[in-house]
Amino acid sequence: ISDANNSVKLAGTMSLIGLIVVLGFGIRSLRIILASYVAVIIGLVWTLALGLWLVGSYNTISIVFLVMFIGLGVDFAIHFCLRLREEQVQHDTNLASLFASIRGTLLPLSLCAITSAIGFLGFYPTAYTGLAELGIISAAGMVMGLLATFTVIPSFFYIFGYPKKLMI
Repeated sequence: ISDANNSVKLAGTMSLIGLIVVLGFGIRSLRIILASYVAVIIGLVWTLALGLWLVGSYNTISIVFLVMFIGLGVDFAIHFCLRLREEQVQHDTNLASLFASIRGTLLPLSLCAITSAIGFLGFYPTAYTGLAELGIISAAGMVMGLLATFTVIPSFFYIFGYPKKLMI
């Protein structure tokens, strides 16, 4: 059990480092990278808390959601931030771009979160408790990731400034 817990910590740390590297090469905007990273970390904390409330405690299988959440949670953030960049080209103000981004991504990202959550809930009816709890926690994580995307990222940009407009 100790080895499994240590392995999850290592995998989670490596995932967060890998996330920064990939975002650095792919996005090339420090504000977007930081906003995405903060949204993932806050979504992860919310999922940890909600998971404890839902299942009571983590076991060696259910704790695996940490690594999965990093990969899936950042997808929501990337889609939202890239849409914001597209909208900045079409709107005069950052606020108008932000609202257009929310309107343009809320339904599609919600659909992705719901379908992923349903898929994870497929683990629930299994006889193996750890796998069932992993499904519950991961499903909750999809909701928390979506919530973090639409609350943390706009708040981050409002407080620390919006990404610079790309000139096309």
